[in-house]
Amino acid sequence: MEGFEVVTSDDCKMGHVVEARDGHLIIEHGLLKKTRHAVPETFAHTSDGEQIVRLSVSKEIVESSPKLERTDFS
Repeated sequence: MEGFEVVTSDDCKMGHVVEARDGHLIIEHGLLKKTRHAVPETFAHTSDGEQIVRLSVSKEIVESSPKLERTDFS
C-alpha cells in the first residue's frame, strides 16, 4: 500500500501511505511541514484497481492522534 493516497471517512484527502509496519499504516501529510501518524490497518480499506486507501475514521481523529517522529518507524 506504500504510495497509496489516503482518504478519510469524511472524504478528506489525508496524504499518502509511506510505510506499513506492525499492523499500522504510516500516513504522511502536509506540504512544507510534513507530519506522520500511525493508523491501525483495521481502519483501512482498498478497492481493486484503485491506489486509494479509505479510512473508516475521520480526518479529525487522525490529526488528533499522536504524531510520529521519523525515528519511531524508520
